[in-house]
Amino acid sequence: MPVTKNHTPAALSFSLAIPPAVRTALIDYWGSEDILRHPEILVDLGPEALRRINRIGRKSLYQIAQALDSIGYIDSQEKWLKGNKRLAPK
Repeated sequence: MPVTKNHTPAALSFSLAIPPAVRTALIDYWGSEDILRHPEILVDLGPEALRRINRIGRKSLYQIAQALDSIGYIDSQEKWLKGNKRLAPK
């Protein structure tokens, strides 16, 4: 999927809202910072697919969900994470 440049405030907010270790893991996996500029890709993939990325664990998924929720990409972090009950926050 070709990715176009996106420097919207929401995309920049997402990049700043996740911890540096999570940013690094996503960039290493995708090979570029494009994934940070297009958080909708992460929403579409869902938590189960993201969990398969090396260095993305339960805590990192929760942090990603919080960031996506805070910038309005998902309705609720609990609902987004609910696809896999093992990953849902307690």
